[in-house]
Amino acid sequence: MVRYLAGRSAQALLTIFLVVALTFVLARIAGDPSALLLPATATEQDAAEFRRALGLDQPVAVQFAGYLADLARLDFGNSLRSGGPAVDVILERMPATLSLAGISLLVSLVLALGLGLVVELTSSERLRSAILGLALLREAIPVFVFGLLLVLIFGVQLRSLPFIGREGPASYILPVATLSSLTLALYLRILRSSFGAEEGQDYVRTALAKGASHRHVVVRETLPNVLLPFVTTVAINLGYLVVGSVLVESVFSWPGVAYAVVEAVTQRDFPVIQAGVIAMAVVFVAVNLIADLVIARLDPRVRLGGAA
Repeated sequence: MVRYLAGRSAQALLTIFLVVALTFVLARIAGDPSALLLPATATEQDAAEFRRALGLDQPVAVQFAGYLADLARLDFGNSLRSGGPAVDVILERMPATLSLAGISLLVSLVLALGLGLVVELTSSERLRSAILGLALLREAIPVFVFGLLLVLIFGVQLRSLPFIGREGPASYILPVATLSSLTLALYLRILRSSFGAEEGQDYVRTALAKGASHRHVVVRETLPNVLLPFVTTVAINLGYLVVGSVLVESVFSWPGVAYAVVEAVTQRDFPVIQAGVIAMAVVFVAVNLIADLVIARLDPRVRLGGAA
């Protein structure tokens, strides 16, 4: 287990380093921030002095080495727009992102397990087909399109729900519905596939031959074996919920980390872009590392394979 942990930790650190390097390069490819931050009356000399003050006149390799040295001191630099620490901008937005991801995860898990059991236990083929068909239809709709449809129906036409910003519990309804419904469709497919794989196993046939009811076999015998691949999917998807909600936050102007990064990109605010992407990468890697350790504890085959 120790060897498995060391290997996964090394992979996590390498991933974070690659994210840091890639973000650093891409942020500078986006363009010169002086074009946006300086007034229209600024001269070329003003722009040159501005770049010199920020260290942008140095070779990229020198800038990157200095940036790594700053990161080692947990110094992400100051926002080019506000002048304050870039990390403060991200930390202020993190609760909004985490709360949206957490609530969406909880809603999708409860609905997925409930509807997944309904699909397996129901004797109505129409109900089963309707649930799976709606899940497939939702998965086929891009997340930003679904979000805009909810805004159009409930925000613009019916005017029954807020759809901009994070103001009270009601403001969570539409973004949570957008995000959780997508993951719900994925979870239902995973559950159905896993249940289908277990139905032909010997232990299922033995239990049925002994007179066990279908409900007992599904809930008591099959469900525990189905939960392992389900937990794996949920763990991987949790990282997506935290860092992959860029479109959802943009559609609903949700004041989270992803939306802060989008705003920083339009303003070419390098420190905020880098701090935001690194923060999301750390959360994603940490969540997946914890999930891997939990799965390795539940299934020894995982850690044995990782230690090989």
